[in-house]
Amino acid sequence: MASVWAEMKRRNVVRVAIAYAIVSWLLIEIASTVFPMLMLPEWTATFVAVLLILGFPVALIFAWAYELTPEGLKKEKDVDRSESATRLTDRKLDFVIIGVLAVTVAYFIGEKLFWSDVTVSESQSESASVTTAEITRSIAVLPFVNMSGDAEQEYFSDGITEEILNALAGIRELAVTSRTSAFAFKGKSISIPAIAKELGVAHVLEGSVRKSGERLRITAQLIDVASDRHLWSESYDRELTDVFAVQEEISANIAAALKVSLLGETVATPAPPAAVPEAYDLYLRGLQQVSLQTFAANAQAEKYFQEAIDIDPKFVRAYAALGWTWFNQSNSGSVPRDVNLPKIRQLLERGLKLDADNAGLIGISGQLALWDGNLEQARVHFGRAMTLDPPYFGIWYSYSDTLWFLGRLSEAVKVRTDWLQSDPLNPNAHGMMAFTHYFLGDADATFAAASRLREIAPDNPYGLFINGLIRIVDLGDLANGILAFEESLKIDPDDHEVIILVGLLCYSIGEIESAEAFIDKGRQLAPENTMVNAARAYGLALRGDLTAAKQISLDALAEHRQFERWFGGYITLRFAVDELIDRGEPMQAVEMILQAEPKWVAFRDQGPSDALHLSTNPGRYGVGPFLIDYFADFARALRAAGDETGAGNVLAHMQTNLNWRHEHSLLDFESRDAELFALQGRLDDAMDALERAEKNGSMYLLWQYRLIHNRIFDEIRDHPRFVALVERVEAEMQRQRNEYVSKRPPAYQIPL
Repeated sequence: MASVWAEMKRRNVVRVAIAYAIVSWLLIEIASTVFPMLMLPEWTATFVAVLLILGFPVALIFAWAYELTPEGLKKEKDVDRSESATRLTDRKLDFVIIGVLAVTVAYFIGEKLFWSDVTVSESQSESASVTTAEITRSIAVLPFVNMSGDAEQEYFSDGITEEILNALAGIRELAVTSRTSAFAFKGKSISIPAIAKELGVAHVLEGSVRKSGERLRITAQLIDVASDRHLWSESYDRELTDVFAVQEEISANIAAALKVSLLGETVATPAPPAAVPEAYDLYLRGLQQVSLQTFAANAQAEKYFQEAIDIDPKFVRAYAALGWTWFNQSNSGSVPRDVNLPKIRQLLERGLKLDADNAGLIGISGQLALWDGNLEQARVHFGRAMTLDPPYFGIWYSYSDTLWFLGRLSEAVKVRTDWLQSDPLNPNAHGMMAFTHYFLGDADATFAAASRLREIAPDNPYGLFINGLIRIVDLGDLANGILAFEESLKIDPDDHEVIILVGLLCYSIGEIESAEAFIDKGRQLAPENTMVNAARAYGLALRGDLTAAKQISLDALAEHRQFERWFGGYITLRFAVDELIDRGEPMQAVEMILQAEPKWVAFRDQGPSDALHLSTNPGRYGVGPFLIDYFADFARALRAAGDETGAGNVLAHMQTNLNWRHEHSLLDFESRDAELFALQGRLDDAMDALERAEKNGSMYLLWQYRLIHNRIFDEIRDHPRFVALVERVEAEMQRQRNEYVSKRPPAYQIPL
């Protein structure tokens, strides 16, 4: 044994082992410190350590088998012992070991004196870099893990997370990632550094919740991402009845760990919690449903929030949540606006008596003002709500919409961009940006935003819906647009408006059997909906039963005044105006239109020179991107009633708005221009516009209605260019029908 040890020393195996171990130790320490700062995956540091461990025996074998000589590296057996240079190599290795030890000592001294305290020193003094300070003062609260062994308790652990998040968000100088973006990582195996890099934060809070009967255990730990250190960790065992005190206690500890004193020692008092645990429990269940964004989920959320208020009539947050849920229902089309509007007004009055400074309720005031057409008042309410709390429910969305409707497009885009930057994984923020690009006419950016929405929220139907919409409206690709809509219906099968849109699209490409199946399903879900009745009228007209189509349209105009619901009012209004003009009752058509939209009197009575703001305002009561569809028939009714001045004013507003939209490069349908030109007697210009609509594809949706059943074009209907246009459109729709049928999955079932 002694001879083997002596031989190992002679061959410098021992010195190589010592040098290798020291160098490996230094490399592992550097990797474990530097790699997390570079946001490299956790496995990279482990990979370096494994490689060095595997390399150790290789280095020893190499040292035993080879010797470094003045002539280079040689096998040990080929070296003459009398000419061996092992002693010279000994000295070189000694110098290497001493040098590496010196570097190691210097590294650890520097790390202790400078590196490890970088975060602390930045937190204890004003940083020269604002960006660095902002990053240091940032945190993401990841969804606490449900450890209860019951999937139905998932909503409770989510609720605990949200309450902690809300409490931290009250610290104005602390950047807290929104709930939506933080919850995007729920259930995913992604490293903390990767999450922090995606969200742009310096700290991450994670934890778990175990609920058993009335006993509750919450564990939480705060991680400094750069150093991968646990700054703070704690467990809480409590009775469920004092869960709110636990939330406040956790928030206070986290704030202390983050050195909130540097942020001015200003910790906002959390909003008053529900006094009744059962009400709070229902509130959390409702929030979980709201996040799903489907018709059924909104209905279930409404039920939970209403029950929470019934149990605790002073629970203000439930009032705000219920109000916004009713808005969501009407905005999505699941419940008519006229049904929810009185309930929202009553709820708001009760809620504001309890808390006049609740951001959610103030936002509801803004949404009501927006619906009423009081855009400036809506802007004031939303602006105030944005300053009271972190943006609440749909306030980001509605605030930017209000600015857009006011014609303040650059401000609206900035609000939407800020929302996306502050909440990068929020599906609603990406959906809003997709629609922004859509209305700005940027198809590529729209597709990119919709694709990102689908990536971060594959169970959200709107990514597929927007993808289909841009294909249909901007590209004229009805076949693939229908397929995208059908995919979205797999996620939200109760969305009768998308079902009806698919039916109308199937009519457009001549897929009649499928169209009627979809429309029958939509009628089962919402028999009185304007779009459902419009689709029924459309189908009857295509089959030649114009009398029945017009009667349905008259009833819809009289009973369901929802012009803004996609193409529903557009179809029914035109059929109704046709019928009343044929009956010799055009004034009744005018009266019905103004009864549905009383503020349109201004468009009839004032020209653009007297009320320019009406023409250049794309808002609720201006000539908006969809409302403008109705003005041609409004002018037609006025003209038939003998009010040529009123008809001229309406057409002038329509012209001014189209000019404004063209100036700002906003989305437009060339068929609108064609209708305007035809009513102005500019028939060649009308034909040119129709051919442009064919070229860009905007003609194809409802093309039979835009061309065949559109009396505005009666004067050019027999023109050779018009006849040729209709033939080309028919051929293209047949081609797209074949494409749709060939691409539809063989097992696809039409809703029945």
